[in-house]
Amino acid sequence: MVLQSFYHQHRGSIETVVFGPSMQRLPNMRIQLEVPDATAKRLQKLMEEVGVKTYSEFFGYALTGLDWMIKERRLGRMIASADPDIRQLKELSMPILDAVHLVPAPQPVPVPADAVVP
Repeated sequence: MVLQSFYHQHRGSIETVVFGPSMQRLPNMRIQLEVPDATAKRLQKLMEEVGVKTYSEFFGYALTGLDWMIKERRLGRMIASADPDIRQLKELSMPILDAVHLVPAPQPVPVPADAVVP
């Protein structure tokens, strides 16, 4: 089954789309995916479950989530779900997240004791 989606990164297009809170408004780019029927059914089931009506909207949410996960991994944080009742974490493991390189934390700048801080 072929699924079509539209994303917004190619210059020169007239249409614009806005996805989740971290996405910017840019011209559209057309993306066409070829996936097995089982994957298409899984995607359609998820879309129905959360009330998403278009592949573009679903892709936008997925991209926003992946973008956030990558940013968190760069900071050395784990991506996990928490069960507060039993105080347990379950870490998400994905090859794409394992490939993220950590960004060194900025080193604090020493402030002299006699410095005036507003």
